[in-house]
Amino acid sequence: MSTNDQDARSEQPTAAEALPEGGASRRRFAKAASLGAGGVIMTLASQRGMATAICASPSQSLSKWQSGHPGQTRKCAGLSPGYWKQTNHSWPLGLDRTTLKFKDVFYARGEYASVLMDTILDPQSFDTYNVGMHIAATWLNVRANLIDFLTEQDVQNIWHEYATTLQYKPTAGVTWSGAELVNYLQGTMS
Repeated sequence: MSTNDQDARSEQPTAAEALPEGGASRRRFAKAASLGAGGVIMTLASQRGMATAICASPSQSLSKWQSGHPGQTRKCAGLSPGYWKQTNHSWPLGLDRTTLKFKDVFYARGEYASVLMDTILDPQSFDTYNVGMHIAATWLNVRANLIDFLTEQDVQNIWHEYATTLQYKPTAGVTWSGAELVNYLQGTMS
């Protein structure tokens, strides 16, 4: 091998150096999380790089075998809080964004009791994880018939449990924090 070939190889980054930090950390995690001799690898998906659509209720989203009927197509086209916040996008069924309050739809106390639904679609200082923002968008998505695996009552029940306990239990033995609940709700949106 010539000296020029060796110099060229030494200037090329190694595989670990070539990966962006997120990719390198996922690879380190995958190596550390290798399970058993069968080579099963457990990895985490980053929110920014690997968004996954969740077209199931919270409890179904935890199940490997999501319930449904063969050939059944689910509506899974939820829109983000940012979409619903835009004034050029009309709200479903003639809802008035200038007068509808969060408390008109959801159990609310404290600052949630006086905020408009349109306002809650922006991050609020009193809503650490933006659960209210995402729950409002999810309710609008159900109301607009963009998702059909949740009902308006389901969304209201999710919020009520979270608002009164600061956690949500999608199924027995599983508890979601505000951040985990928002992660699920974001997964129901395109």
